[in-house]
Amino acid sequence: MKTSFMRKIDYHIGIPVCFLFSCLHSLSRILLRKQRTVTNPKKVLFIKFFGLGTIVLATPAIKKCQELYPNAKLYFLTFGENKKIFDLINIGKEIKVLSISSSSIGSFGGGSLKMLAQLRRERFDVVIDFEFFSRFSSIVSFLSRSRCRIGFYNYFIEGLYRGNFLTHKVFYNHHQHTSLAFLDMIESMRIGDTLPYNKIQHKALVMPRDVGICFTISDEEREKFQEKFKLSHTKRLVLLNPNVSEGFIDLRRWPLPHFATLALELLRDFPDVEIGIIGSENDVSTALELEQLINHTRVTNFAGKTSLRELCIMLDTSRYLVTNDSGPAHLAALADTHVITLFGPDTPMLFSPVSKQTTNMFLQLGCSPCGSIYNGKRTICRDNQCLKQISPEMVCREVVKGL
Repeated sequence: MKTSFMRKIDYHIGIPVCFLFSCLHSLSRILLRKQRTVTNPKKVLFIKFFGLGTIVLATPAIKKCQELYPNAKLYFLTFGENKKIFDLINIGKEIKVLSISSSSIGSFGGGSLKMLAQLRRERFDVVIDFEFFSRFSSIVSFLSRSRCRIGFYNYFIEGLYRGNFLTHKVFYNHHQHTSLAFLDMIESMRIGDTLPYNKIQHKALVMPRDVGICFTISDEEREKFQEKFKLSHTKRLVLLNPNVSEGFIDLRRWPLPHFATLALELLRDFPDVEIGIIGSENDVSTALELEQLINHTRVTNFAGKTSLRELCIMLDTSRYLVTNDSGPAHLAALADTHVITLFGPDTPMLFSPVSKQTTNMFLQLGCSPCGSIYNGKRTICRDNQCLKQISPEMVCREVVKGL
């Protein structure tokens, strides 16, 4: 299903359902006064459906939960296309991944009903909803019958209504990096009756690689990958990602001619540099257009030709990734490569990749960022000057520093 269609379902059906569940929750609060502090949970469920990159940003929070509750069984619910990421990342303790297909309305509806039945059988002690303001995920948390439900709550923010049935209401702070906001949710499990629940101090971002969250790739896999795609051991690989995920601010794209100019400058100045263009099967046409713009023998188009595992191997063997604000930027943060992320409609203050080897390019125009959690990552802008004014020369200077 398209993200725009899912938004409509979430709005028109989600709002009345959330209101009904809020009434039921208020009634239960009157009849049953439950202790909300979590001491020793046996089963914890995390929910995050949208955004491969934000799932990566949530991994330090999952790691923290493992440390605080080493005996708890951890589960993660997501869409089917995100499931494979957990086979690639070493987070520590095994996590059971549950998934719902979003390929069609029929598979989504049937899969959701089956999943709800399974969640109710599991009887989770805690459900942590990592979605920002999705009503579907909050409805799932309520129907799971979990005693404690943790998630973002809007308080006095107009719009973005998702009910009033969370037991631990975490204030969404739009001045705080998303990775820290997810950590707040874990810490709030130990807090009793207080509003908001995230009265917690964090001094610095947790680097996933510093706590052992990284790709699990063997040397043999790297060799096979380089042989399959005929990559030279003596060349330095610079990857370009001209794509963004569908449905969330398409204006996050840096212009293709800018990508082409950058590639041509690097190929001209560095004879030992190879350029790789990455993307999924949905990005083949965009990647092909960029390949034609560059038109050079040292350019390889990998779009649609690699699995997610092969993409991670490629990221880990490359020298640089230059990318729009999208999932590969956060995957690259788990690899041994330098990632340059181009921001405009969104802000690195909230969504930058968490790595010591990262450069965020952001011009801070008067209108930027225009997409946020509050407007559902939508914008009326039709001319992304916030990205167009990031020149190829500006990006090239950053890449040259490491070459």
